Amino acid sequence: KIIAENDMILDPCHAGTKQRFVVIREAAKAGVKKFVITHPNWNVTKATMEQMAEMGRMGAYLGLFMYGDVPNFNNPNCDPMAMFEIIRQVGPEHIVLASDLGTVVNMPPWEGMKLFMRILLANGIDRKTIRKMCVDNSSALLGL
Repeated sequence: KIIAENDMILDPCHAGTKQRFVVIREAAKAGVKKFVITHPNWNVTKATMEQMAEMGRMGAYLGLFMYGDVPNFNNPNCDPMAMFEIIRQVGPEHIVLASDLGTVVNMPPWEGMKLFMRILLANGIDRKTIRKMCVDNSSALLGL
């Protein structure tokens, strides 16, 4: 109710997929309108493609992050190709991009975002689609 009354964004963070669906459904009943699903394809919280698409249809934005979607020292086992498939199948209108960096063992967030953008461009994601996922969707969530 506090989230709904204050037009805040709800993110069940690292909850499991079943719990995320419960949270989205119950929060929506309480009037929550804005949802982000962090790391939908992370090995600890992995949802199927159909589950991710369903979350999008329920109004959630899926958070794809440089840290969780591009192999790095701290997260070497992720599959960046899965990220491109999520963008294609779920649709950029349901995705937000961020770095999720900033810890001492990772590059600075601004450097990570620059690299993230270059990786997306190099793999055929056009600038308009990147802007949608990186700027427009985040702005809509924040009410800007």
